[in-house]
Amino acid sequence: MRKKPCIIIFALLLCLITGRYSSADYYYNYYTYDEMVDLLTDLESQAAMQTPNVFRLQNIGDSYEGNPIYAVKFSDNPEIEEEGEPVIVIDAGIHGNEIIAQESCINYIQYLFDAYYTPAHPDHAEIAGMIGDLQIWIIPMLNPDGRIQDTDGGDGDPAVHYRDAEWTDGWRVTKQPFPCPEVPGGFVPGANLNRAFPVGFGYDDDCSYRNGYDYGGPAPFMLHESRVIKQFIHNHMVGFVYHQHTPIASAFSKGVPLSSYILNEVIRIYYEGGLPHPKLALLNEYDPAQPLTVPPITTPPVPPDPCSKYGLYGQYNPWLWEETYCN
Repeated sequence: MRKKPCIIIFALLLCLITGRYSSADYYYNYYTYDEMVDLLTDLESQAAMQTPNVFRLQNIGDSYEGNPIYAVKFSDNPEIEEEGEPVIVIDAGIHGNEIIAQESCINYIQYLFDAYYTPAHPDHAEIAGMIGDLQIWIIPMLNPDGRIQDTDGGDGDPAVHYRDAEWTDGWRVTKQPFPCPEVPGGFVPGANLNRAFPVGFGYDDDCSYRNGYDYGGPAPFMLHESRVIKQFIHNHMVGFVYHQHTPIASAFSKGVPLSSYILNEVIRIYYEGGLPHPKLALLNEYDPAQPLTVPPITTPPVPPDPCSKYGLYGQYNPWLWEETYCN
């Protein structure tokens, strides 16, 4: 069982890199929120006609603006929590502008579905075994309001990221406003969902900084979506989490011994596999005639006491670490 999370990460990274598209349309073909919902409901309908049905689509709660936050479960008994089977959670999109992380989750859902239900798929036996041994939850967009606002109803093209005088890299926060007398109008338009958790809360309590860019709200769990996440985690005996962030097409990891494995796999897939560098491919500027170099990689050391509340700032991951491991 110890190897299973590594299989998951390897396959997820492969989906992130190769995706459902070629490098020619890399730049313009990301899923919007509505497109993701259409895909997931279509897969749900297809799975309902299959025996066995290993696919479950669940609304784990609504966002501040009422958009469902969807989670997909793959399991040989998807409607129940099977005692003794590890619960794996893969999530993304805690910031609205982190399109690549969201895209990798959506691609991975499609990959697992196709590999399981296609007997001729080269990974069928391995994926069938994995789904039989594990309960795999995938949450592609933790912050759907932010994702919708980021493209303002657009087609997912990062070139049409939301921009204003202070935010040049897209809509990062939620859509839940909070009073802030220091900014014009007296309110910030949203708050940072990745600063809304209790461990080390209050890293940046200046709501006026970049119009609330790093403001986590007046207290932990004040953001609507943070309470949805908390309830989901408390509803399941989670054993492993792969939590993704990135507003650009790059991958990195930190904090646990698995970091070196993930990074080595990224390098191997990109460079030994002859695939284009992800950032260059995203920008549609890859020139196979030009040699690629491995980007610099740094991995912070693992703290001697994993429960020492390292990595503070009200972030989701130290709270999650404390909830699922230290307790």
